[in-house]
Amino acid sequence: MKNATLVFVIILITSFTVLAQPYNVDFKVTIPTDCNGGDDVVLFSSSGKEGVEFLIPELTLPPLLSLFQDFYDIFGGGSVGLEEGTLKENIELRVNLEPIKCSPESLDIVEIIRMSIQVIGEQSGPHPIFSYYEFNEGKRAYIKLNAPELFDLFQFLGYSLDDIVAWFYAEGYTPDVTGISYEYNPDNPEWFYIYINHFSKIALGSFKNPTGIKQVGKLPTDYSLEQNFPNPFNPETKITYTLPVEGFVQLSIYNIEGEQIKSLVQEKQPAGNYTVEFDAADLSSGTYFYKIQVNDFIKIKKMLLVK
Repeated sequence: MKNATLVFVIILITSFTVLAQPYNVDFKVTIPTDCNGGDDVVLFSSSGKEGVEFLIPELTLPPLLSLFQDFYDIFGGGSVGLEEGTLKENIELRVNLEPIKCSPESLDIVEIIRMSIQVIGEQSGPHPIFSYYEFNEGKRAYIKLNAPELFDLFQFLGYSLDDIVAWFYAEGYTPDVTGISYEYNPDNPEWFYIYINHFSKIALGSFKNPTGIKQVGKLPTDYSLEQNFPNPFNPETKITYTLPVEGFVQLSIYNIEGEQIKSLVQEKQPAGNYTVEFDAADLSSGTYFYKIQVNDFIKIKKMLLVK
């Protein structure tokens, strides 16, 4: 009996040891050959396990890519790191560096760097670039950048450290600052760290508009209430509206019976473009309506929750 118990304990310990082993990561860094959809060039690749740094070597880019040398130098000598226990499976990690020269112009957002971090999971397969590849709860990854090179570029463009903002891009290039942060320690001036709680498309730069995410773009000339996106949705979606002048905004959710079930906005707001997130985690599948009322403007639209 004692021998049987000992064998069971050994098997149990061995099982937990196997489960606790860090997952494998195949790491690849690419850069586009031009800004017009040309093929991406693989700069280098490596492999390892979560819990270690994946180094990005200092490189002199070939003549074909020399236009992007100053951009690459921000990454050269840095790294990408994942805490052990971050992943749920073995993955291939593709980091595509997207130079500022290839960034679309925006009146309200200045991009300094942008990168697409795409994951191909051993079990889950390829993940679309705008989707969020979530980590295990409480875990995060980091991107270590060359701080002097980064700050030189910021200063060249007329910005300072105080102007820096980090964000994810959600579908449709909508900035999302949730789950991303940065850290710079003057006592360790070589490195600038970006911390993230999932992989997707990431940018670092500055919001010209001081209201940042909530109100972005030119002042509108008309009232509007846009179709929520995504639609159908589960359980979160975004509702966008515009105000040409200041007004007291009421944005509410109604069920199929016409009963108000949630109030999303109930405040005075200045003229601008607004996006509000709606979380329907506590609601059942079905058709719902959202209604905006501000000054003399009233608009109602329909949305579909599918769980």
